[in-house]
Amino acid sequence: MLRPCLGLPGKPCRAFIPSGQRCDACERRRRDRWNREDVIRRGTSAQRGYGWPWPRIRRQVLEEEHACRSCGRSDVPLQVDHIIALPPSGNGTSDRSNLQALCRSCHMYKTRAHGKKASR
Repeated sequence: MLRPCLGLPGKPCRAFIPSGQRCDACERRRRDRWNREDVIRRGTSAQRGYGWPWPRIRRQVLEEEHACRSCGRSDVPLQVDHIIALPPSGNGTSDRSNLQALCRSCHMYKTRAHGKKASR
């Protein structure tokens, strides 16, 4: 059974699709729009402090640490966390001594807790 594409806010689409919410064209436009708005809101990765050395440093942390430093899980993908946040919310740097591997849930928990402290 075909369903109408949801389109984008303010831009209806006339396509009908067998499954999902949007046709491929609307989904690409939605993703591109979100990415542009995200860059405007947060700045580019370089503006946020992730310059050309970041991929090498990130890889080094993930090669050295094989488990989440907070909960100890090793069966999930790990993310690299700044122990002390980068400016403007903290005074941290991307030095190896300020980085740790965390699982996604621990990283989100820490980021939310840091955000609440910073907004007080």
